[in-house]
Formats: sequence, C-alpha cells, structure tokens
Amino acid sequence: MDVPVTSARRGLARLLVAAILVCLVQVILAQFLSGIVAAGHATYHAVIAIAVLVPALGIALRWPHSGTATWAPALGLLALAAAQLVESLGAFGYAVDNDTRANGMVVLHDLGLGLTGLGMTAAIIGLVAGLVAVGNRRRGWARGAIVGTSVATGLAGVLVMKMLFGF
Repeated sequence: MDVPVTSARRGLARLLVAAILVCLVQVILAQFLSGIVAAGHATYHAVIAIAVLVPALGIALRWPHSGTATWAPALGLLALAAAQLVESLGAFGYAVDNDTRANGMVVLHDLGLGLTGLGMTAAIIGLVAGLVAVGNRRRGWARGAIVGTSVATGLAGVLVMKMLFGF
C-alpha cells in the first residue's frame, strides 16, 4: 500500500525525528557526565521520551490520512515526550547520589514533573481521539470494536493517571 506523504506530515515526521535525536544526545551526554551528575536519572527520562516518540513517528509516517487519526496521537505523544525531556534535563541538577540538589538545573526536573501530568493527559486524549477518528471511518463490527477499544484506552489512561497522581 503506497501512502502519500503530505508536507504537513513530513514536517511532523521531521519534528519527531529531531526530538528523538535530542533524546539520544541527552543519553550520550549523561554518560559523559556520569561522574558529576545523576546520569542514570537523566538517561531514564530520555529513554522514556524515545520510547514514546518512536510510535508517534510510526503513526506520522504510516497513517494514510493526515487528519485527526494522525495528528492527535502523534502530538499527544510528543507532548509527553517533551515533558520527559524537560525532566531529563532537570535530572542533571542532581548529584551522583541522585538525591542531593547539585545545581539550579534541578528546577527543570520539578517543572518536568508538572508537565508530565499534562503530557500524559495529552497522550491519552490524543490516542483516544485518534482511535475514534479511525473508528468513524469503519462500518459494522469493526467500528464497534474500535469504539470499545477507545473507551477502554481512555479508562485505562484515567486509571493510570489516578494511580500516579492521585487526583
């Protein structure tokens, strides 16, 4: 199946690739600074961001239509990855013991904690909106299955958010 790539989708794909590259640089930088700062902490957040960006890139490159089914999940996952990247940068503010605040960059980690809640919400909403958009294109049992999956995804996301943030 040959999928045309619009300029908007190409731009989204470039943005996602750039974000993945920034995360990879973050991981490499953490390894070089491992004797000075909490490298494992910074690496952890950067790897989570990469793990979220790779499926977003797959959606952006593969999905046949450049509508809600593509943009909502890709941008939602990008928001979550951006929050993790901010948290990763802030992890360079911790000393090697991963507990002592070594410098002012730790403020970014605190900011990233708040942004992660927003990013997770954006990712859940984006994934559910994308699934609903796909479901609206189908008929019969496939539509019902996708709507059921959308509802289950939304409920699972709310449950995860409740467990993590206790709202």
